[in-house]
Amino acid sequence: MIEPTLIGRCVDCGRLYSAETGLPYCRECALARDEALKRVSDAVERDNLRTTEGIAERTGLSRNEVRRVLRELPVLARYVDQAEVCTECKRRAPIEGSHLCLQCHIDTLHELRTASDAAYDDAERLEDEPEPAPPPTVAQMLEAKRARMTTARSNPIAAQTVKRYRYL
Repeated sequence: MIEPTLIGRCVDCGRLYSAETGLPYCRECALARDEALKRVSDAVERDNLRTTEGIAERTGLSRNEVRRVLRELPVLARYVDQAEVCTECKRRAPIEGSHLCLQCHIDTLHELRTASDAAYDDAERLEDEPEPAPPPTVAQMLEAKRARMTTARSNPIAAQTVKRYRYL
């Protein structure tokens, strides 16, 4: 009899894998993750690197990957200066949980409010304008055409104009 196997989806690559190990990663991603952990710990312990930029340069990992590894290994994170700079102005430290400093965060919110106010004003202006008349229906177009036509009617067969007379 075949035993049921636990199947999971890897949180990194999205592939299906046998989840009997209890890890949220497939085999390839788990090996890559372990390799990244080893690289970062070697850079901190052997090379005595203390900044995420230096560790990223030495290991070949991105700064985000280095930060992820340091979150997973809080023991190493104590030895690394994780002070970052604002991605917008590149001068001040970012606020917690963001990549922007306080001033750039305020500036971004101000720009969003200005854009929101402009969109709201445009919406109000469009509401005040009268709606365009709906296009005429086929019956309305035929009525308008009949009203424009004179008593003369075109003969499509002979391509001549034939007069229509009323008999008393």
